[in-house]
Amino acid sequence: MSRPTLRTIARSFASSCVPLTVAAAAIACSDHPTQPRGAPRTTPPTVAETSQPQSAAGPQRLYRPRPRTGFAVGDTTDAPGRPSIVGTLSTSPIVWHLGQVMNSPKVFVIYMSQSRIYRNGPVPGTSGSGTFDGSLIGHFLRNLGGTPYWNIETTYYDFGGPVPNQLQYSGFLAWNIAPLPVLPDFVLRDQIVTALQNHHIAFDPSMIYAVFTGPGVNLGGGFPSDYCAYHSKFTYPNTNNTLKYVVMPYLADAPSHCSALSGSPNNDTPADIEVNALAHELDEAVTDPNFDGWYDGANPAQENADKCAWTFGQTFVTPNGAIANMTLGGKNYLVQRNWQAASPQGCTRHFP
Repeated sequence: MSRPTLRTIARSFASSCVPLTVAAAAIACSDHPTQPRGAPRTTPPTVAETSQPQSAAGPQRLYRPRPRTGFAVGDTTDAPGRPSIVGTLSTSPIVWHLGQVMNSPKVFVIYMSQSRIYRNGPVPGTSGSGTFDGSLIGHFLRNLGGTPYWNIETTYYDFGGPVPNQLQYSGFLAWNIAPLPVLPDFVLRDQIVTALQNHHIAFDPSMIYAVFTGPGVNLGGGFPSDYCAYHSKFTYPNTNNTLKYVVMPYLADAPSHCSALSGSPNNDTPADIEVNALAHELDEAVTDPNFDGWYDGANPAQENADKCAWTFGQTFVTPNGAIANMTLGGKNYLVQRNWQAASPQGCTRHFP
């Protein structure tokens, strides 16, 4: 997604978006947050923010809200080299800037709510292996690795080799807490640390920590006007290691900004909306975790998922009449395309 400059805590995440061939609703794309359809945005953290226990906080990569006009799911092109360009999407090549990728990516989910956020999801006050997350979010995370879609990530590499076609859903914490109605990013970073330390969960620098909140929470401070989701990083207290995190507001609160659904493939609208933005942020967090990895020369620069935001390629009609473009683990999903770094570069749903 686009590499925005850092911004005030309320709006540090935003990225570009593209029209789709389904119904309206959008999800923004960027390194940090998934933003509503729009352009990436950035602002450095304030002194108060950077004085928090976590030092060296990174910028937020935003997933912008979807475009409000000219948005349709009519693109049936899946061939790399023929990206569907809408709005502010960049066609410039993506380039490695010698930074690291994540060579053994794992995900840990933190659900922050006093009630279940998604159907069949973990009960507040529980934690466990990702195997026991019965929500659609859990199913998506358990089945994303090893697919033709995630194989696009293997076209990205660093000095340690390519990203593998695997993604481990290591575990979850359903934290029984009532989040602030407006939860700025600098407060969220403190709460991630508190959640791990208070629940005796060991910090793992090879993990991506994905934070979800329920309805009515402005997670990050700029949802949904500035972004739909985003990813960022900070230095974990008392270590020299970077904690990578993904911020996932409750996108069903803003379907006109952050949903591209036409029907709900799994009859679970909140979770069906969420997985598109989740894929966007994971695509970027793995290939540009420290913001010195893979991005293009646009201004502002865009990461891989930013370059294909709100484009879905060839779609099909599911048994319940919804629109989807891929099947993972026996379930249908509508997930935006990703940018293939191997020649010919371009947006695609699968590699090869």
